Formats: sequence, structure tokens, C-alpha cells
Amino acid sequence: MHFAWPTYRNPWECDVVSVVFDGADRPDAINPDHLRIDAHETDWNVIEVAMRVSTGESVPSGIDGVAAHVLVACRTTQLRRAYPLIADGEDGRFAGTVSIPRTVLGGKAEITVEVVGAFENRRRAIGCSLPWSIIVDRAEAPPRPGIPPLPTVWVDFAATDAPLPARRYTGSHAYVDVTACPPVLYLNRGVEGLQQLILSDTAKRERRRWRDMLGASIARYVANSLFRTAVEQVIPGEDEMGAQGPDGRIFRDVCEAVAAELPDTETVDDLYDLIASLPGNPGRSAEFWADVDLALDRMTSVSTTIAQICEEVRRV
Repeated sequence: MHFAWPTYRNPWECDVVSVVFDGADRPDAINPDHLRIDAHETDWNVIEVAMRVSTGESVPSGIDGVAAHVLVACRTTQLRRAYPLIADGEDGRFAGTVSIPRTVLGGKAEITVEVVGAFENRRRAIGCSLPWSIIVDRAEAPPRPGIPPLPTVWVDFAATDAPLPARRYTGSHAYVDVTACPPVLYLNRGVEGLQQLILSDTAKRERRRWRDMLGASIARYVANSLFRTAVEQVIPGEDEMGAQGPDGRIFRDVCEAVAAELPDTETVDDLYDLIASLPGNPGRSAEFWADVDLALDRMTSVSTTIAQICEEVRRV
């Protein structure tokens, strides 16, 4: 926050302590990794969210009467409602519970803690937390980026038991053996900290952003490897027969997923025919691979993850 009066330098830490739907406690609805409350899994009338916020910073110089409130905002319903929090025994800590009817929410709502104080006898905004989302409609909940569903092996790429291609590039973080049946994803244990970060279930803030970005990039790398291998296996049709797709269920699955994302293919058979028509047509081939790159970004949540990280960092 950049104002002409003193403010807190960093966002306040905001924890959702509990979520209750119509009197039923639902700790499984709290997604602290992505600062999200999943409220789309059940029917409910009222949600109660217990929150606790804190900061390790001292009160900015010249500021008196620090207070905090939760701001609930929903673009779909044009809701903006503030709920006061109560000081939690010491400076820099507040807590409270907000009760929100289902009828005032739609799609996705945001809850942010805003901190105010008096400066030269006027109330000023002096701090805030990163926003949490309340996901009311399932369509607003992006899938968590991460390692795709392939057999995964952690191995030091410099070790003798690593696959030969991995041993050639010992600094790489990932390698997909598409010749295995089914394909296998190898991750490099020799990259210090990679395994701890990727497998972390408690990463917060910057570590969480790096974990999500790495997970999404690995997922995209795997999807790209699988699809390019599938493309190489497509056989052009003869006479009036359509092109033949790849062998292996996982390669056909990734082709079906890509076909559903591309603008010019209604079915996977359309995709096979399009792939078969690319040789000798460099302009169409370049356009096709550009579309595929964008489709893979969407399929593996790379674009969604980048947008989410940028939104969070913008508020810091």
C-alpha cells in the first residue's frame, strides 16, 4: 500500500480457522494452499467463516486506534459488506466470524481483511491481507496445478540408475520416458530442494507460488511430450479413409483433450485428419502448433496459475 501517511509494509497474515455450513463444520472446505474456501460441494443457506489475522510489524509511527474489518465483495451480486473484527489480546492480532447468506453470493466472492487507524485525527487505510476466495460455483474453481497422472520416479539424474537421456542432461529437472508403457515421469532428486518444494502440502506465500508454478510447468512439459509423441504416430488415411490415431490409451487421451481445446477440431478424428494434412504446408503447420501451445497452457493450468500469482503479487 502506498499512501501519503504511514502504513504497514507487508500484507497481514490471514488464516481461516473454520468454515461452518448451516451449523455443520467443514474443515475440508478450507484450501489454505490457494487461499480458497470451496463452497460449491454442498447445498447451504448460511456460511460462517472464522478468521484470524496478525502481523509481526510494529504499529506505523503516528498511527493510533488500529482496527480491522473483513470486507466481503462479490462482483456477480455487487455485494460489498464489512464485518468488524475484535482485537485478539495483543497488538497486531484480530479475530472474528462472518456470517454470509447464500442469497447474496454468486460465482466467486472475495474476503479481504482491511486494517485502519487514525492519522492526524483522520481514519486511514493502513494495511490489508491477501484475499481469500469463496467459490460458490464449481466453474470458478480452477484445478490445482501439479504433477499429471503418470507413474513418477524421483532419481538423481547423475546416478547410474537414471535413464540414459536424463544422465546426458544432469541439470534438467524433469524427463518423460515416452517409450515406456505406460510413459514414466522422472524428476531430478539431484536438484536441491525440488522434491521438498513440489511435494509440500504446507507451502505458503512465495513458496506456494513457486510450487504451483513448477507443478504447472512440469504438467505442461509432460502434456507436450505426450502430444508430440502422439502426433508422430498418426498415420494418414488412404482413399476415403480418415487418418489413424496413435497407439496407447494415454496418447489417445491427450489427443482427445487437445481436440476439445482447438478451434478447428470438433472431434479427435478431426484432429487426426488435420495432423495428417500438415506435411508440406508450413504456414498451416505453424498456425497449428501455435494453437496447440495455447491449448496446452490452458489444459495444464499454466495460464491460470500465472494470472493467480500476478493477482496476488499485485496486492503485495
